[in-house]
Amino acid sequence: MRRTGLAVLLCAWLAAALAGCGAEEVQVEGVSVLQSEGKEEAQGESSSGLQGEGKEEAQEESSSDPQGEGKEEAQEEDGSYPRGERIEEQSFTLNLEPLGEVTFASYLPDTGENSLEDAVFLIEKEGEILLQLPGVYEDNCREQETFSRVEAVSFPDYNGDGCSDIIIICTYLPLSEGGEEYAEIRYYTGDSQGTFTYEAQMSQDANAALAVKTIESAKGFIGAG
Repeated sequence: MRRTGLAVLLCAWLAAALAGCGAEEVQVEGVSVLQSEGKEEAQGESSSGLQGEGKEEAQEESSSDPQGEGKEEAQEEDGSYPRGERIEEQSFTLNLEPLGEVTFASYLPDTGENSLEDAVFLIEKEGEILLQLPGVYEDNCREQETFSRVEAVSFPDYNGDGCSDIIIICTYLPLSEGGEEYAEIRYYTGDSQGTFTYEAQMSQDANAALAVKTIESAKGFIGAG
């Protein structure tokens, strides 16, 4: 009986020892699993984390930089209205006060994108644009008619201030069916700074009053000899 009791006690002790070992192994495995998963998750976050995303966004912003867009726009525009070929018979090299010797250049409109674009008038010197005459309408686009031709250009000092002025006559064709081609006078007053101002009201009055529009009738309307 005594040996049997010792055997029972020995078996109980071995069972407890084995149970304890099993618990330790579970804990070790649990720690191992958690640490391994945590490490993998940390690595995953590092490879696709906020810093990585920020770096990608920075690269995208750099590739589509607003400054780059501005540079492209600046290269596409030279500050003048869209224009086609120069109208040689209405372009002149002359002396305009106070600018001196310059080239007054008339250009056909560039109607590739907009058929209502108007003619363009530039004052050039040594191959560079000094200034552009203002258009009759905003952005130099007509409203209800298309450009036909430049009839005449003159450079009188019509107000007697010692500065050259400009008179231009162009003809246009109305868009309305059956509309007849008509002429339009423009007055540009020059000043001591070498700039020219489009005289809208004076031009409108002359166009309304004059049945025949020539350089002589345009000068006579404003009392210029």
